[in-house]
Amino acid sequence: MKEARRQEAKERRAAAPAPPPGSDPDLDGIVAGPQPMSEWQVEGLAEFEPKDDEEEEEEAAAQTS
Repeated sequence: MKEARRQEAKERRAAAPAPPPGSDPDLDGIVAGPQPMSEWQVEGLAEFEPKDDEEEEEEAAAQTS
């Protein structure tokens, strides 16, 4: 069973086309540059954004009550 799988994988690798010279299959498809921010980063930054006047008034009223 195991030998059959090994032989099958060996044949599959031998039949596969050779990669172009100078390319790394581990890096294919990776785009360099800034990546989009994850959800937790966006939520964290939202805490530091300036608030609307209405929200500030509501918070001030809640704190004085």
